[in-house]
Amino acid sequence: MSINWPDDDNGQNTVPPPEPAERWSLRSRALLITAIYGVVATMWIYTSDQALMALAPDTETFSRWSMYKGIGFVFVTSLLLLLLIWWAFGALEKAYTDLKALN
Repeated sequence: MSINWPDDDNGQNTVPPPEPAERWSLRSRALLITAIYGVVATMWIYTSDQALMALAPDTETFSRWSMYKGIGFVFVTSLLLLLLIWWAFGALEKAYTDLKALN
């Protein structure tokens, strides 16, 4: 499908204006990923420790639950990092595909 742009006063097809730059550069995305990870990780550690201290009846239970909490932390942050990196690399892949289409 081709796009027919309106003719100018001389009967020539006009060139469309350039598309605005992507909203997020790759470096901005890296900073965003790091910031989101830092916020989520800090919130997870603080809130889960508070809950664990309130719920654990003794230090042995607290220690065991703390290990499970650590495993949960690794799982949750791994999933979060996967999603954020997937999003960032998707933009890079799209840019590469668009560039190949121009050649």
